[in-house]
Amino acid sequence: MTGYGFGLALRYYLIPEFLQNITALGILFISYALADSLQPESGLVSVTVFGLILANMRDVELKHILAFKETLSILLISLLFIILAARINLAELLAPGWKALLVYLVIQLVARPICIFSSTMGSTLSRPEKIFLSWIAPRGIVAAAISSLFALKLQDYGHTDAAVLVPLTFTIIILTVVIQSISALPLAKYLRIIRPPSNGVFIAGSNPVSRIIAKKLIDLGVQTMITDNSSDRRREAEKQQLPVYSGENQKNAVGSIFDIFGFKQMLAFSASENHNLAATLYYRRDFDKKHIYSILASPGKKRNMHFHRMGSPQLHSKILFGEEVSYQLLREFFESGATLQLFSPEGKYDPQLFRHRCGSKAIPLFAFDPQNRVHCFAADTTLPIDEGWKILYLG
Repeated sequence: MTGYGFGLALRYYLIPEFLQNITALGILFISYALADSLQPESGLVSVTVFGLILANMRDVELKHILAFKETLSILLISLLFIILAARINLAELLAPGWKALLVYLVIQLVARPICIFSSTMGSTLSRPEKIFLSWIAPRGIVAAAISSLFALKLQDYGHTDAAVLVPLTFTIIILTVVIQSISALPLAKYLRIIRPPSNGVFIAGSNPVSRIIAKKLIDLGVQTMITDNSSDRRREAEKQQLPVYSGENQKNAVGSIFDIFGFKQMLAFSASENHNLAATLYYRRDFDKKHIYSILASPGKKRNMHFHRMGSPQLHSKILFGEEVSYQLLREFFESGATLQLFSPEGKYDPQLFRHRCGSKAIPLFAFDPQNRVHCFAADTTLPIDEGWKILYLG
């Protein structure tokens, strides 16, 4: 009931936004205490149900609460590890000796594979993926906290050997975390299940210029997706067989489609300065700030460039293609017959040499390193372009 009641309070704006995080935390503590007082050990179940109900309610905005929860989790888990580990001295940690290693091997090589392969029977997971899951199982704060609780209870019941449970658990935690963190990446590469680094380009704004650029990026092997707040402009992109992002319904509550499919850079590419600003604000949670770019709508809009550099950090974005380039300029270039072309420098990038070779009016847009990772030209950004790179320019 507390979860549903709190959800209703959020839905109907009964709690000021600046108090919602601390109110959620307070209600959580109260729910835990009340449930635990009625039935010992039921507090955890109570707060879990609280979260499940809240997460499944419609028309309830939880992003800021989830962000607060992540920050709080990191802080509390770090403190709890310190408190629990402070109760153990080095002699106790080494006391289990070779038996601890034997327990680790049984857990890692017998129990975990049996658990994974039995629980994934009939699933779409491949054999390499199951092997990877069988190996990667680092123990953490749950094991540490539960073992401490069990040890105290067992000692109360007269089991003198219960004291070895905590140091044994911490030995398993150390071994799993250290060994698996070192071996995870090499194993994933060996099994060929590693996802390639994010290199995708997400373009907010469907228009003649952005669609031409998106098609060229796709032709060059760059994963590209385009969106727009107008369904008509999205359909224009679909007619040209461009991947189109339809909207918020493709996101989930805690993650993002961009994290899943490897999009790295967001280009606000509209003919409207206000639309570009809105796009940078809307997608700022999905992309790293250094990978958010916004093109100037027209040379006459330079008076609004303070949005890119001043005021709230939420308004910050890099000026795509530089301060002298605007959407209007690019459109005029395309209408006059300019095309997108590639240039391969023979050494370090020299703007003067580039314009001498490609034309005085050539506009560099993107650079591709030897691994075909795309980089955007932008104001106040210097790219380490050298031999082996390629430059996509308009000329």
